[in-house]
Amino acid sequence: TTASEWLRVKQVYMLLEEWFEDRRLYHIIGFLVHSGTTVDAIFRLSQGIPKRQFEQKLRSLAFLKLTGTAMPEAATADVLRATIKQFLGDLEYGQKHALKIRTTLLLFNLTSLLQNPASNIRFQFDSFKANSWDIEHVRSVTTSIPKGKTERDRWLQLARKQLTGADDQRDLCQAIAAYFAQTESATDTQFHDLHTRVLAAFKEDSEVDDSIGNLTLLDAQTNRGYGNAVFAVKRERILELDQRGIFVPLCTRNLFLKCYSQGVDHLLFWSVKDSQGYLEAMCNTLVNFFLDKQEPSV
Repeated sequence: TTASEWLRVKQVYMLLEEWFEDRRLYHIIGFLVHSGTTVDAIFRLSQGIPKRQFEQKLRSLAFLKLTGTAMPEAATADVLRATIKQFLGDLEYGQKHALKIRTTLLLFNLTSLLQNPASNIRFQFDSFKANSWDIEHVRSVTTSIPKGKTERDRWLQLARKQLTGADDQRDLCQAIAAYFAQTESATDTQFHDLHTRVLAAFKEDSEVDDSIGNLTLLDAQTNRGYGNAVFAVKRERILELDQRGIFVPLCTRNLFLKCYSQGVDHLLFWSVKDSQGYLEAMCNTLVNFFLDKQEPSV
């Protein structure tokens, strides 16, 4: 009858409202929907079981979405840590793992928000969906050299702004100024020399690191507008966006603030030690989420 159908509609609406109001369900279901699970499938999963069991099923589904494998039956801390550490360690920048890396970085952001029971911050799925997000190296890729005069000039100008003018950088600043003074006559060799010296000045002249410990989510406008910029340039841009109230994923912001680093040697460099701290934080946060060591559900 019409009355019974209307009652059913109201019941479904109330259930959806409950999911939205519950901060933990909001984030887990938001992740699953963003990863391709339909609301109808989640609704069917919720039927006839207690809320705690429903949450556990959602976490198991999230684990499957993340790793491509079922959650281990004996999901102890040691088993989960070993499984997730192996999964993260296998990820490498490139098309093959692009979807897995994007999924991992999104879930890291969501589970980070759920670690603090005193927080009422919610992930802005609407802002996240409204923008394009690139998987970007935190420390620049030494083999990716800017091409063309416009791109090269932009790269050098941005890098020069971050040079402190200290004694060991004074010669480099002068060399960059001389490069710009030559305008059209600057050669490829001169730029390559400056490129190498700038990377060395910012300690980014090491081997390419394509691991997820050197990857983050950057909005496409920032990433493509700044090219393969050094860490210091990207950091300045992220802090500028954050100060203006423009959405920046929590973990991207934390990374550039070096919140994951044990003992900050220099705010303008991204070291191997920084990368290791970031990866460890990612692993710990995901393990705690799947162990259900997060904020209590309300």
